[in-house]
Amino acid sequence: MGQAEKCGHSDGMVRYVEPGHIVINNYADIDEQLREELLKVLRLHFSKISELQYGKYARMNSWAHINFLRVGNFLLVPQIGIASDTVAIEQLKEIYRDCEVVPCEAKGIVAKGGAFNCVSWNIKE
Repeated sequence: MGQAEKCGHSDGMVRYVEPGHIVINNYADIDEQLREELLKVLRLHFSKISELQYGKYARMNSWAHINFLRVGNFLLVPQIGIASDTVAIEQLKEIYRDCEVVPCEAKGIVAKGGAFNCVSWNIKE
């Protein structure tokens, strides 16, 4: 999400896990008011909400980790050479226990303002 963008695209904010369960990006360390607004709305529709949290490792481009690409039971997670790369992988492994979480280099794509989900098209057949 570029510096001028407040929220970005939905695929950099929230992702589906399974029925009744979603994961939201790290807003606790970035914008607590936005986090509360998101949770208020999402709790109306989902019984379980996981939150990625980067703490001291949060950086401007940490949003990119949630913009992974899911292909079957593989999660291809953007890695951009920052401290939150490892933290995101660890958390996503806990959230998506049925998936193999695969770190993939994404500096070039993220520099253009997107990540793996942005440049793909998911179709379930």
